[in-house]
Amino acid sequence: MKKLTRLIIGAMFIAGMTVVGADGPLGEFSNFAKWKAGAGTTVVKSTEHKTTGEASAKITIATTDKYPGILLENKGVFNLSNATTMSFDCFNAGDKVKFVLKLKSPGKKFSKKFVIPAGQNKISISLNDIKVDMSAVRYIKIWTKKPGKEIVLYLDNLVFE
Repeated sequence: MKKLTRLIIGAMFIAGMTVVGADGPLGEFSNFAKWKAGAGTTVVKSTEHKTTGEASAKITIATTDKYPGILLENKGVFNLSNATTMSFDCFNAGDKVKFVLKLKSPGKKFSKKFVIPAGQNKISISLNDIKVDMSAVRYIKIWTKKPGKEIVLYLDNLVFE
């Protein structure tokens, strides 16, 4: 049976949640400390549009930054070597938006475009063509090019499997 690598973000709002990767715990999240928001972007806990756990992440992206988005970093690395797909639940309160998933490992970066349609969505992105060392991912970034209007998303249940 395929070994699962899970990174569940929606549940990170529960104190002491352990995020598990292919080699065991990646770290403990008790708040948004691991998420970094770019200029013009805010990430707050919300009970709206949650699909798992007690909360979702409400992400508001203003029109002020050229490449706004969110970034998840780890002091070490994320071992996502067994992951073939990244999926997440997302409610988009506006029109469809083009985004980019960016992964970085030592010496390599890889980006992949995807679209988040309006309304409630289950987004699934194949990682089969990612050309970074998936056993040593330094960060995971989701960003868009300067939007023409404010974007409001509710993100939950982010999973690498």
